[in-house]
Order: sequence, then structure tokens, then C-alpha cells
Amino acid sequence: MAKDDQDIFANGNAPAEDGAGNRAEPDSAGFDDLFGGGEQTRELLETASGAPVEHKDYVADLEKELKSYENGSGKMAKLRIPLMYAALGAMAIMLVLILWNPVPKTSSAQSGNNPAPKRVTREALPDIAENETELAASAEQAVEEDAETDQPAEIEMPVSWQLAHESFVGGDYDQALKIYEKLRERLKPGDTDNLFRDLIDLQVALCHYYMDDADKVSKLFTNALQSRSPAIRAMSNYYLAFIDFKNENFLSAREHAYRSLALFHTLKDHFPAVIERDCYMLIGNALTRETISLSNSNTELPGQSWAEYMTPYHLPAMDKKGIEELLQKGIESMADAAMGPAIRERRESLGGGTFSAIALDCPVDEFIARYANYQGYGVSWHKTAEQFTNRPINLYLPKTIEQKIPEYAAGSAGLIVRSDTNNLTVYNPRTYVSLAFHKRMMVNESMAVWRHFLHRYPQDPRVANAHFGLAAVYSAGGQENVAIGEYKLVASRYSDSELAPYALLYSSRIKTDMKDYAGAREDLSNIVLQYPKARISDQAYLYLAQATMKSGIYGEAADLFAKVYNLNITRRAKARAAYGAAICNYETGQFGSAEAWFERCEKFYNDDPEIDKGELYYTLAKTKFALGKYEDATTAFRLALTGNLDRKQYANVILSWAQTMMSHGDYAEALNILAAPNEEDLTLEQSCEILKAQARIYREIDLPRRSAMLLNQKIEFLANAELRGELLVELARSYVAAGDTDRAEQEYLAALDDLSEGKYKLETTLELADLCIDTGRDEQAVDICSKLLATPLDQRNRKTALSILGTAYKNQKQYDKAAMAFAGVYNPANN
Repeated sequence: MAKDDQDIFANGNAPAEDGAGNRAEPDSAGFDDLFGGGEQTRELLETASGAPVEHKDYVADLEKELKSYENGSGKMAKLRIPLMYAALGAMAIMLVLILWNPVPKTSSAQSGNNPAPKRVTREALPDIAENETELAASAEQAVEEDAETDQPAEIEMPVSWQLAHESFVGGDYDQALKIYEKLRERLKPGDTDNLFRDLIDLQVALCHYYMDDADKVSKLFTNALQSRSPAIRAMSNYYLAFIDFKNENFLSAREHAYRSLALFHTLKDHFPAVIERDCYMLIGNALTRETISLSNSNTELPGQSWAEYMTPYHLPAMDKKGIEELLQKGIESMADAAMGPAIRERRESLGGGTFSAIALDCPVDEFIARYANYQGYGVSWHKTAEQFTNRPINLYLPKTIEQKIPEYAAGSAGLIVRSDTNNLTVYNPRTYVSLAFHKRMMVNESMAVWRHFLHRYPQDPRVANAHFGLAAVYSAGGQENVAIGEYKLVASRYSDSELAPYALLYSSRIKTDMKDYAGAREDLSNIVLQYPKARISDQAYLYLAQATMKSGIYGEAADLFAKVYNLNITRRAKARAAYGAAICNYETGQFGSAEAWFERCEKFYNDDPEIDKGELYYTLAKTKFALGKYEDATTAFRLALTGNLDRKQYANVILSWAQTMMSHGDYAEALNILAAPNEEDLTLEQSCEILKAQARIYREIDLPRRSAMLLNQKIEFLANAELRGELLVELARSYVAAGDTDRAEQEYLAALDDLSEGKYKLETTLELADLCIDTGRDEQAVDICSKLLATPLDQRNRKTALSILGTAYKNQKQYDKAAMAFAGVYNPANN
């Protein structure tokens, strides 16, 4: 049996084979299933034989025919070719009928507010035959051609603008692309067809973009941007603004958005008015993000109501007349402005006035000069913008307010224009000479855009975003108090907005940076109470605990950190919570609990790069020492030194470690620790701190002369007066310990000459007075203490001064004065 014949049976109820490979005879039921029933089979046999077949005999006859079919003879074999042609003809008719009313692909995610695609009608497909007779004839012709060529007939894909549009909005960009390209092939040279070709290029560019085929997008958009139709230019810039914003080219996105706004009047009759607000929202977003990037602020624009979440509106469904009106809109008016821009004031009947401004490929400096001359303004170009004076701009503003004209003109050229006392100054936001000036200019422009949005679109549902954007810009510009006010406004006036809890969170951050921990706690508490289901509520709990800790309320903070730790939060947040709980328990003297929390933190701290490993083990070491676990403390100190410590932190760990060893009586180990750092790895201040610690250790082990020798070696070459004064104090103490009081007094007096006014100098003066008591110079001690008591002193130093004064009076046998001094009473008149 031929292979094709075998395939026919294989697709139906094929006769089974026995184990020897012989085909089993089919029963009559299986055969009926294959052909659709006994009566139909009998009719086929009668047609093939040309003679009637008895009903009772047709099954037996059919079995004979099957056997002869296998041998290539018999009536069934003769039917094979006609049956194949009949099947092919039926298939061709079915394909044409399917294409008659195709069901386009649809998508629930329609772009913008475009309506769902409608079913394509016959009128939309003029290339399809108008009646079934023509369809049948086409099918027969296809079958005949197939018989000649032995190839299946190709049925041409239906082509229409409506079908392409429905495929596009339905998300079938590949199908839409094929139809658009066929439509473009059919166009003839001519003005209208050229404009329609530009429109198709724009749609093809969008198809390639959504299909992630970036190679062809740029050229096609360039063609659309050069179209004679202002509407096509407006749409092209509109889409490019979204594309650039998505790619984080914020200043390019701003420029394209302004170019679209400058020509938006050509789209007003066909597109929703919200497009204008979307463009302005995108401009505000772009400027804010660019401004934030210039500062060290970690501010973000949270939520899903910003530009990156907006979906651009696409060309709505229109008939031929509507498309022609759209493509022709503004061409005639802009052609009249080819010789120069037209700027006019339109007087309204009620006394108010609006303006019209139209320009076609006009250099931006010429347009701004014309506008400034019309208004009687002066114009100055900042040196960063001078190279952009010849950039061409296009405007079609038949009815607008005065403030938009220079703004849209400069924005269309990628520039910024600022008005100040009848003078316009033009800047270039892409480059700068002074970073501080550039940042200030960007902050001011961002503020202006958000204020314009609030003024022009007060009913827009994104007003809360504008206030939030203003707050972010104020914060980036260093105006923290004003930023807090804007955040508070969002949280109170727009409490139902998704931005409200974020506003409280960002306000608390600013207050924390300003060390207003009580205010930060208030904002964070409001998040926890008012927005318990918000995405940031767990984060707010953590920040609340941190603000409470920074406020010095360690007990309450420890409880909050413990609560955060037990929430269903990330490993990173758990690490911070455990670390905070450990610190708070250490500060409250709960060293056992602190140790347990440190152990929990060690499990997670690798998940949070912001946790300082050095600080973590530094505090753990102090905790271990407080618990008497000296070996564990030493291990923790060593681990702390492996952390990412700066110079100050490194010196603090070394000094604390040495102090811990001194407290434990291990002076030799303390000296080894202090000798470990390299001199070049330390600042001058840190080197002096370590030297003072070494001097104290030598005095503790009764080696004051060794201490004095070390100090003299450093003092001799030290030019910094303040540091030299501190080392002279240590030197004086070393001489006191060595019993050389004369040298000690000399060094104290030298130190007082070098030290600046402050706590350290005050304490040094008291030490000198006490030395005078020890050396029998009571009158000098009285003089020093009397002068000190005549100045404002804190309670501790005042008590020390009165004690020394009382001792001096007692040594002088002035017991009444001594009693008053010891009682804490000082009367300057008695001295």
C-alpha cells in the first residue's frame, strides 16, 4: 500500500495488525465511523460503480473493495483520487470562510483608555469575495491549481487599517506589523498618502519597540519626527518621552514631553485631555529624579502613581475621514509661520486675554527674542546654553496662556527659561560650570513645574504626587523644614492616598537627621496606628525603634526591636532589629540579654551590608567583658578589627581593648595592643590618644619616668598647640607620680598656655590647684580656686573647687572660711 494511503487510514480507525504483521480485517462499525455511517457509504459505492447496491450486500461488497484497494484495483481504488480532490476543495472553502470573519486577538491589558477591538466586518475587508458563489469558484480554482502544481494554495492575508489597529491594541504586534507593512506597500505617491505613510511608520516603530526589536525603532521614529503633519510629530514625541523615561534618560524625556505639549492642540479632538496632564506629570518626575541625583539624598518616589507606571495612550479607532482630519490638523497654520514665528494676543469678550503662538522649525533664540520683544522683556543666555541657540522648535498653540509660551519653547529645545523682573534667562540643564549653582537652578525649576501642575490641574487625582514631589525637591535642596511641611500636608489632606504613609516615613527621616527624635517617633507612631496594613508598616516599626533608641529611651526601644524581630520580615530587617535590641540591652546593663541578641544578630548580619561588623563585635566585646568572659572579649575585639573600620573607629577599638585589659590587670597585653597599630595608619590625634594611654599604663605599673620619656619624645616635635597642651598635662601627671613637683608645676603652667578654653583646661587648672595644696602653696591654691568660682561651673567642678579651697583655708587655719567652703558656700567678699 502506498504511504499516502496508509496516512489516510492512520488518521482514522486504521485496521490493527496481528503479531506477525498481518493487517486484521476491519469490522463494519469501525468503517462506518471512518466515513460517517452506512447509508453514506452505500451512496458512495453506488456513485463509484454506476449501479445500485443492495442494502444487505453493501457491507460484504465493501469488504471486497477494501481487499482490492490494497492490491491497487477495484472500485475503491478508483475513488481514491476524486476523494482526495473533494477533500482539498472542502478544506479550501473552510479556510476562506474562516478568513471571511476572522476573530482578532484581544488582550485585557488595553493601552490607555482605548476601547476593546470590534469584530471585523466584510466592509472592512474589501479584498474578500462578496458572496459564497465567488468563494466556491475561488476554491475550485485553488483545487485545480493544486492538482496541477501538487502544492497547497496560498490564501492572501486580509489587509485593512481597522484590522491592523485591532491587532495592535490587542497586543498582537507581529500580526499588526505585517498588516501595516502591506498597507504601506499599497500607498501611492501623494501628499495624503505620504502623511499616511508617516503615520504607518510611527505605528511600525511602536510595534518594533513593543517586540523589543530596537534596531529599527530609531530610524522609524526619525521618519515620523520629520513628518509634515504636526499631529504625527506630537504623537512621536509623546511616545519617545515615555521610552526615554523608562530608560532613565530623564532630561531627554522632559524635552520630548515639552515637544509633544507644544503641538498638543493638533491632538485635542481625537485624544483624551489627560495626555496633557500626563506629559506635565512626566516632566515633574524627570526633573525631580534628576535633582535628587545631584544630592546625597536617598529619597525615592514611592508608590505606583508616578510616570514609570503610566501607560501611554495610543491612536484611537478612527475612520478614513477622522484620520485625514488628524493628519491635516495645523499644517496650513504652521506653513504660514514658515517665514517667521507668529505670536499674537487674543482679546476675549469679557476683557481677559489669551495668546496664540505658532512656529515651524524656528531657531529657539529667534522665537524667544520675538516673544521677549513683544512683551518688552530682556533676554540673556547663560554660557552653558549659548551653543543651543539655533536648535529648531515647533509650536502650535492657537489658544494658550502667556506663561506657557516661553516655557514650551525653551523646553522643546531641551532648555530652561527663568523669568526675573521682566528679564528672561535661558539655561542648559545638561551641563554646568558650578555644581552648587546648577543644583540650585534644577531645584528651582522642579519646584516651578510642580507648582504649575497644582495651579493648572487642581482636580487631577495626582495632586498628592505633586505635593510629595515638591517635598522631595525641598529636601534635596536643603530646605528640610519646608519639606516636612509638604509631607505633613500629604499625610493630612490626602490621608487616603498611597503616598500618605510614605510622607510620614520621609518626614520622620528628616527629623531623625535633624536629631528631632521625639518628632520622628510621633510620625512613625502614626504610621503604625493609622496604616497597619501598609507595605511599609514593618519598616516603620523598625524606624520607630531606632528613633526611640536615639532618643535615649533604651528600655522602650529594646521592646520595639524585639517586636520587629518577631514579625514576618526580611532577614535584613531581622539583623537590624537584633542589633538594635543588643545595643539597647547593653546600654541598660542587661548584659545577658545583650549577649543573646548579639548571637541572633550574628546569624543575619551578612544579609545587611549596612550593619558595621566592626561596631557589632566592638560592642559584643564590651558585653563579654562586662560578663567576665575575658577570652571571649579578646576574640570579639580581634574580630572587630577585621571589620570595615575607618581610622577613628579603629583607634577606638584599640583604646577600648587596651582599657579592658588594663581593667583586668593585664598591663603587658594592653601595651602590646597599643603598640600594634602602624603610625602611618593613624591620624595625629589618634596617635596622641594612644600615646596618652601608654603613659597612663606606665604610671600604673610604677614607671613614671618611662612615661615622661615617651611624652617628651613626642612633644618636642608637635606643632599643634591643643594636642601639645594635652600631652603636657600627661607629662605633668607623670612628674607628679615621680615626685618631681617643680617640673610638674612647670608643665601644668605650660599646658594652660596651650589649651583653649573648655572643660579640659578647667580640669587641668583644678589639678594645678590641688598640686599647690600638696606642695604647701595654699595661698596660690586659694587664688586659683577663687578665680574659678567667679566663673560659671558645672556642679561637679564647682564641688571640686570648693573642696580644694576649703582645704587651703584649713591649712591656713581660717576655719570659718573653710567650713563655709566645705558646706558648699562661697562668698567672694570674704576673699
